[in-house]
Amino acid sequence: MLPSVTAFVARQLASRLWERWFGPLHPNPWKDDFGRPVSRLLSIRQRRAKNLSRLLWWLAEPLLPLAARLTRWEARRRGKKQCAAPRAPSGIAIAVGNWIPGGAGKTPICIALAQALRAHGRSPAILTRGYRLGSGILPASLGQSSGKALSGVRVLTSADLSEADPADVGDEAWLMAWRSGCPVGIGANRLQAAEELLRQHPQTDLWILDDGLSQTSLCPDLRLLVLDSRGHGNGRVLPDGPLRGPWPPEAAHKPQAIIAPEAQDLEPIFQPFAADPPQRIARRRDPGDWLGFAWGDWPPQPEVRDRPPPGPYLAIAGIAQPDLFFEQLCSQGLSLLDTITLPDHAKEILPAVLRWKMGHAQTDPPTLVMTEKDAVKFAWETRSACLSRDSPAGDLGSLLAGFGRHWWAQQLNAPLPEPWIAELATHQTTKRNTAHGRQTA
Repeated sequence: MLPSVTAFVARQLASRLWERWFGPLHPNPWKDDFGRPVSRLLSIRQRRAKNLSRLLWWLAEPLLPLAARLTRWEARRRGKKQCAAPRAPSGIAIAVGNWIPGGAGKTPICIALAQALRAHGRSPAILTRGYRLGSGILPASLGQSSGKALSGVRVLTSADLSEADPADVGDEAWLMAWRSGCPVGIGANRLQAAEELLRQHPQTDLWILDDGLSQTSLCPDLRLLVLDSRGHGNGRVLPDGPLRGPWPPEAAHKPQAIIAPEAQDLEPIFQPFAADPPQRIARRRDPGDWLGFAWGDWPPQPEVRDRPPPGPYLAIAGIAQPDLFFEQLCSQGLSLLDTITLPDHAKEILPAVLRWKMGHAQTDPPTLVMTEKDAVKFAWETRSACLSRDSPAGDLGSLLAGFGRHWWAQQLNAPLPEPWIAELATHQTTKRNTAHGRQTA
């Protein structure tokens, strides 16, 4: 089916916004204009879409600075609401977030923090909203213990992973519980999630708030801002720029530390804090082990290798910046036969793989490689399928069997400086207001 003019226009406008925010040097996920025209009809649609997108952009561009004023007002309102929110019911709360939309690498940082703080004797838990939680049936144990669980709150532990669909509880929440081994509280209200999680895991003494800079239900003790190579783009507020609010934020909710790539120039970002700048924490993105997932194996118990089997490879990415993953694979010398780009948090990876294979019937099936976040969803999708090589021709098993015994995902690690982690592990707060009265942590 040919893409509609509306789809063309949406991609054109998104591409224009991206280049306005970050310039032409950063990988643009919208730059691919549906590939080269494969038919006269497709070429006509492209021309119509480009002409329409130019007209819409000409009309909308002068309004972007005006719309940014509303974003500034909303950001200040949310900042005040966060500062007035209750504190965590026990221990300290560390908010991990970014100042621009899209993936900046918060999930690997949350996992690294949880693993490192556990190694220092703390009992951390992670609180997350859960991306577009589905309404599917969850196991009775998920989010419940003795008594009645809070409505809209789910608690995910390693014991629940065998029955939890990553697409339903949130792919990042599932991945964080799997990688960190810590309980994960899932809910829009972080305070309610913390209270329910504490009821089930009373030993919890530290909270890591995924995307915690923008939520308003719990006031954090420490704020950590995560940056990637895009920094703050053109420094303007949405939609005129990529920032969620004006920079710098008000003193009451400024970040205590900024986690950024080692070689990144942050002078424009740190300049407003000349008197009392945040601590700068060097961040690395270290490609880790390769995990070989067996078809239908759930919960995943992957084979670990330092390199996948020989290619060529079909690479799949359903993340905010898929080009970064593809470039990472090429930098390791992997020969990519083709790539499949999916929307961030895409739920239906298996159909995309099947469509690719049916469209390349004459091609020997390559080795499948994908991001770790996509891998856990793909494992769930294939868990109940018959994947034996002896399956009757034409069924799902025979379609996928040609890809080999395993498909592969590479872990992404985010090691953090040990002295800084030790400092966090000993951090304490005193005399704070909570929904349970005043207490000392």
